[in-house]
Amino acid sequence: MHDYSSSAPKPSSGPPPGWYHDPDGIPVLRWWDGFRWGPQTQPLPAGPEGTGRHRAPAGPDLVTPAALAQDPATAAARRASAGWAWTVATAPVTGALVAIIVSSNSASDSAAVTAGWVATDIVAIIAAQLDARVLAARGELGGTGIGWLSLLGGWPYLLARAVRRTPRGAADWWVFVTAVVLWLVAVLFTVPLGGGNGTSSGTCTTASCIVPDAESLKGDVAKDNSVITGVTCTPSTVRQVVSGTWTVHCTATYSDGSKWAGIASILTGKGDVDWEPTSMVSAGS
Repeated sequence: MHDYSSSAPKPSSGPPPGWYHDPDGIPVLRWWDGFRWGPQTQPLPAGPEGTGRHRAPAGPDLVTPAALAQDPATAAARRASAGWAWTVATAPVTGALVAIIVSSNSASDSAAVTAGWVATDIVAIIAAQLDARVLAARGELGGTGIGWLSLLGGWPYLLARAVRRTPRGAADWWVFVTAVVLWLVAVLFTVPLGGGNGTSSGTCTTASCIVPDAESLKGDVAKDNSVITGVTCTPSTVRQVVSGTWTVHCTATYSDGSKWAGIASILTGKGDVDWEPTSMVSAGS
């Protein structure tokens, strides 16, 4: 077998870089960088296989990247690999769309952000694995192991891809830069949303905690000096009237036995709750 790390004819007599038949007779094309044989391989194109030995540039065994690009299977593989790489880079866009859909279904901001990031990671991991397999099959990437770098995010995989791919071009770096920009935008957009949703008064903006805040009116003293002994609110009536202020329709029971329907207003920035009775449901004793 050939020692690919040491097989190197003199630069003055060797052929230019390109894809040649494997020097050991293996039915594949192997990359020659102009000085030595590399570990990268390609499937043989349609046509005579030749002797399987390295020849001069004019010999029948020479297959240049330009010739390979004319082969339909190779051209399809190149398009596929580029497509998967861009899918990895733009995964945050997919995650943003998922977050918007989840949020539109009345889910909390934190739930929407979580769903968005999960979708982003799933898309990036799958696309990175497919991209790495295509490149490895074409002999442009040593194995598919780096595909798992997408577990850290799409941009670490694309960085390793740009560094290790042979041959590589400016497009590989553009894909990487695009991924970094989109990931940073996603982080800057989601951190305030993910960090601003708690269950305590003053931070929550969904029915799951607006209602408990309103029901905390229990124990407050009403205008007629009676005490509110119980509050029941309807979650479906939770509304945001202005930024930072939410309302919900409730029924309050007073210490004198009377019941009043009204509206509780919650100022989420401060946690203040105001009660405004609108109509009596039943009179007290």
